[in-house]
Amino acid sequence: MSRKSKFSFKTEKERQRQKTKRFLVGFFSFLIAFACFSTLYLLITYDFDLSPLLNARGEEETSEPTEPVSEFAKEVTPLHFLLFCTNSEVSELRFVVVVRVDMNKKVFTVCSLSENERVSVDGVNETFLQHYLNGGAKRLVTAVERFNGIKIDRYISSSDNGFKKAVNSIGQFRLTLNEQINYRNGDFSVMFIEGEQKLRGDDLLKYLRYCKFIGDEGLDLQAKTVGMMLTQYISNENLSKSDALFSSVINNVESNITVMDFKSAAQALSFIAQTGFKTETVAYFKSTVG
Repeated sequence: MSRKSKFSFKTEKERQRQKTKRFLVGFFSFLIAFACFSTLYLLITYDFDLSPLLNARGEEETSEPTEPVSEFAKEVTPLHFLLFCTNSEVSELRFVVVVRVDMNKKVFTVCSLSENERVSVDGVNETFLQHYLNGGAKRLVTAVERFNGIKIDRYISSSDNGFKKAVNSIGQFRLTLNEQINYRNGDFSVMFIEGEQKLRGDDLLKYLRYCKFIGDEGLDLQAKTVGMMLTQYISNENLSKSDALFSSVINNVESNITVMDFKSAAQALSFIAQTGFKTETVAYFKSTVG
């Protein structure tokens, strides 16, 4: 028995109406889907609390902005930078400092580590200094990451001479001492008077070296000093000549920070300069280290 064929005869107007209907259905379906995804994204962005958004216009009409727009900071995860300095003979680490930059909380968290801390990397248990001597900056970065349980995003290293030149290119560092310092350790000696100091690169390096020699208290002082360097040096005045300063500093250190990294960080640096960033210090970034 043969299958009967069914034919559908439609006028041109009917076909046009159906095409229009399909288009409208598809178009409004897209709008509904887009609206749903937009609403979901908005809820996630505001942690399912839309009160800041609903109150935004009222606050805008009744108060003046007190700080720069920081919406971008919500999207920036904390970054970790490793800063370290060696002596001219590359036989000693003057300081090993990790800085966490949290744009959302507006805080620098600074941790200063002893060169004699030990950690295993690829089955080899050595001090930070020995890891650096065996594998350079890359190996030291890995050792610090393993020790602290963090990811180092960028590093900056220098010799004694490079550190002094980099600091001198930015300007004097202001440091207030509660008491006089008169310290000697072998061939190294340093003396500072009580009160406010305006330190050039060579004296600032001496102070950081002095901190290293006095144990855990000194490591905390190192961390506080690096934090103060960040808050003093990241200023509107310095940002107005940032390109020249970056070139001067980067030419005196070794780093995996590129020119493009620096350009991309312009908004973040401006935000830091205009915002009351706090500094806090920690002994380690995790409770179990090594």
